[in-house]
Amino acid sequence: MRRGARSFAVLASILAIGSIAAFAASAGATTKTKGKKDSGTAYVSIVHTVGNTEYAAGYTFDKLFGQTATTYATSVRNGPATGTVVVTVKRLTLYTSTGTLYGTGIATDNLVTGAITDGKIDVTHGTGAQKGHTFVGTLTGSEDLKTGVYTFNYTGTYK
Repeated sequence: MRRGARSFAVLASILAIGSIAAFAASAGATTKTKGKKDSGTAYVSIVHTVGNTEYAAGYTFDKLFGQTATTYATSVRNGPATGTVVVTVKRLTLYTSTGTLYGTGIATDNLVTGAITDGKIDVTHGTGAQKGHTFVGTLTGSEDLKTGVYTFNYTGTYK
């Protein structure tokens, strides 16, 4: 699989976490100051590449809030170990019925095994009813080398 394709998967996973946070707000989650734990699984694929930027899109099944949509813009650089890359999510956007959440993320992708590790997501901005809300979480995952679909499992706190 291309190095870029794996990086997009990481981004998608990060966005999926953000999408969950957005659904939490629309579902009557706790106030902005009190955090609420959440977890889920995201499925993401790269849809377009322009220069060094990979664009991805996906959907997430969240334990508390159902299905959400996400988009990502990522970049890739060499990783800390041979056969790895670090995928930086320059912009992740989570779409909900009440507004959007957006922020950044980062993860390491092993190009040999397809494992996604050390994932972090930091959603710090919102629009509409999501304005003022945040989501901070971690993720791990893998890539299906035949289909190019990335699967991410995440946990975090929505405020």
